[in-house]
Parts: sequence; C-alpha cells; structure tokens
Amino acid sequence: MKLMTIRSTEIRSSIPVLLLFPVFAVFGRLGSFFITFISLLLHESAHTIIAERLGCRVASIDIQPYGCVAKLANKPVSDTDAAAIAAFGPIVSLLLAVAAIALRSIFPSTSAQLRTFISFNLSIALVNLFPVLPLDGGRLLCSLLSRQIGSRKAVRILAVCGCAFGSVIALFGCIVLITADRFVFTDLLPVITGVFIVLSAVREFRDAASSRVKQQLQAGSRLSSGGAMPVRAVALSGGTSVRSALASLSGSGFNIVIVLDNSLAAIGFVEESRLMNAALSGNTEQPIRELIAKKPMPD
Repeated sequence: MKLMTIRSTEIRSSIPVLLLFPVFAVFGRLGSFFITFISLLLHESAHTIIAERLGCRVASIDIQPYGCVAKLANKPVSDTDAAAIAAFGPIVSLLLAVAAIALRSIFPSTSAQLRTFISFNLSIALVNLFPVLPLDGGRLLCSLLSRQIGSRKAVRILAVCGCAFGSVIALFGCIVLITADRFVFTDLLPVITGVFIVLSAVREFRDAASSRVKQQLQAGSRLSSGGAMPVRAVALSGGTSVRSALASLSGSGFNIVIVLDNSLAAIGFVEESRLMNAALSGNTEQPIRELIAKKPMPD
C-alpha cells in the first residue's frame, strides 16, 4: 500500500505492518514500534541517499514486518558503487547508535527510550553485516566475488548461504517460543526475521538467472541517454562454452571476451550481448570461437 512519495521515491507499506500497529498498542509497546520504524527508515534512507549520489534511482522503500527494503530502479554502474550502497546502511545505523549513546548522558530522562534506540540500531548494523544475501554484508561480498567468479554464481552461492542463515534464526526463534514461560510478542521477531531472510534469499537465487538480461537492458538505456559505463575485457580459450564464458563475466559494465587460440594468440572478440543471444537461443554449449565478431579487434 502506497503511503507517500518523497521526491521520486514511493514509501510503501505491506498490510501486515498496518495490522502490527494495533497489536503493539494493545501490548503497550507503541514507543518501541515507532523507534523500530524510525531506525529502519533511517537505515534504508542511507542506502537511498548514497544510491542517488551514484546515479541510481530508488523506485520505492517498502516497509515490511521484518524491516524496510530499498528497491533500485536501475543497477549500480560498477561493483564498487554496489559495495558503497550496501555499506552505507550499516555505517549510518552504527553512527546513530553512537550519537544516541552521547545523548544519553545529556538527557538522562530519556534513558529508557535511548537504550532501546541504541540496542536496535546496533542489532540492525550487526545483523546486516553477515555475509549472506539479502543482507547488506552479502551484497558487499557479492560485489567482491563478482569480479572473481561472475555475478550470477556469486549471487547463487550467497543466496544459498542466506537460506541457511535465515533458517537458523527462525529455528532459534521457535525454540525461544517453545521454552518460554510466558508469551512475549517480541519473541516472534526472530521467527519473522528468519522467514523473511529465507524468502528473500530464494527470490535472489531465482532472479539470478535473469539478472544479466536486466543489466543489458539497463546498459542500453543508460547509453542511449548519453551515459557511460566501464569496459572490462576477459581473455578465454576459443573452445570455452557460452555458458562458461557468461559465468566468468563481471556483473556490471560492458564486457568483451577476447578469444585466444591454443598458442594464446588473439583471434577475435565476442561482446556480452552476442553471448546472451546465443544462450537465449539454447546454444549454451556452443564454443565461443564460433561467435567471433566479423569486424576488427578493438585497440
């Protein structure tokens, strides 16, 4: 459900979040609800600010029971930009916690509220630093691994790790609920968080297959509007399959494969778009030497 629009970014809320509001009110935890809501919104706003500075438009910030998610309308130009966007959220959460610690000594009457604010922002920062998708730490690690093993493979590995991590958190939450002497509403949060991480990781794994197509479309749109992108060249043997060649490419920028013969001499080049067309036609095992462009090698 759309709540408002800030500049070109929509602020949206799921129905379960709106239902949680009266539940927190019944349990007398409205203060905690607003502290949680504001902390999560500031965390995602940090991602939004740095993303827009780096040329990425944020389409929406979705408020879910487990937190907020900033959805980018276009991917970062480089892996370095992606890492910066991912890192800025936990950094801001840590800075907010430090600022609240300083305020606690100045305004002792608000000690209880600030204690909640401090602990929640610290937990946001620390949990998000775990190197699994869909958490910020996973996006940081993904931007590094993409240069070594390719974006698609990196996403799939870290998404599987995210499923395992989320399952552990959800299982821990279930154990707490079963062994607790009395029911406390906040004990549900680990279960909700764990389920969210698992579902989001599954979505990341599923979307990895189509990510290259989306990147190609975004790249074409960026170039047609007068933008630019980094170029990355990779040298591969002519007998390398289309599938293996795509797996070796970076997740961002314009990729070119320099095709080598058995004596390591360059015999031509293949653009990423040509590899994508071959893969979409079902020729994933075709040797890349058969796709060499019929035009001069680039300098």
